[in-house]
Amino acid sequence: MPATPEWHKALYIVAMTEKSMALSALVVQHPPQAAQLVLMFHGEFTTARAMLPCAQALAATFPQAMVACIEAPYAAADESRRQWWPETDSVPDEDAWQALVREAMAPFLQTIAYWQKASGVGPEATALVGFGQGATLVLESTQVKPAPASRVMAIAGRFADLPEDDRYRGTIHFLHGKNDATVPYQYTLEAAYHLRDMGMDLTAKVIPLVGHELHPEFVEATVQQLSQHISRHLLIEAGQSAQPPAQQAE
Repeated sequence: MPATPEWHKALYIVAMTEKSMALSALVVQHPPQAAQLVLMFHGEFTTARAMLPCAQALAATFPQAMVACIEAPYAAADESRRQWWPETDSVPDEDAWQALVREAMAPFLQTIAYWQKASGVGPEATALVGFGQGATLVLESTQVKPAPASRVMAIAGRFADLPEDDRYRGTIHFLHGKNDATVPYQYTLEAAYHLRDMGMDLTAKVIPLVGHELHPEFVEATVQQLSQHISRHLLIEAGQSAQPPAQQAE
């Protein structure tokens, strides 16, 4: 009988952040000594289990990575689903929505720090994968200094505020469905052009006939980008280090 893949041993545990916010996490893979950390953040009105297909694929691709799906702290309307900021009485306008995102960032960053400490993995080997609301949070994390991860994957999400500078030295990957009626794909195009013009490292892919869902094509593209893409910043730095030192003028 073949060995059971590690990701079949998924279990829920409760993580306590420094401010005592309890966050359930579905731990998909936990090697004895992790070389990488992959944290998954689900979308609005779902649970951590929604990210399992992507988490399982990444665990199989990166056997030395700790992989965990984090569950959002706030209950949605039906109490069985979760979201990353509190429910509001009405649909918030752009300013109110941006304020909700900013308030959610502190516990979000504390959660990342908790799992980095638990896994023994630093930001340089941490990847964040988010869908919907989770994608917005992983995108916004790139504007924190120092950034908590070297790679982020935003699926069907958008920035709350487009970056004003190119401080992030990692890689941002965008995936979006062209038929997404919840978060229109134009947000991804706008962000991709904006970041490109600032010289930041990114990839962007819009998939036709896909809506606001964790589609199998998204899972495949996530694995491909995180396993094959080499940051342009790393290539530039490697090229510079390989150059012979400049000769001093006599």
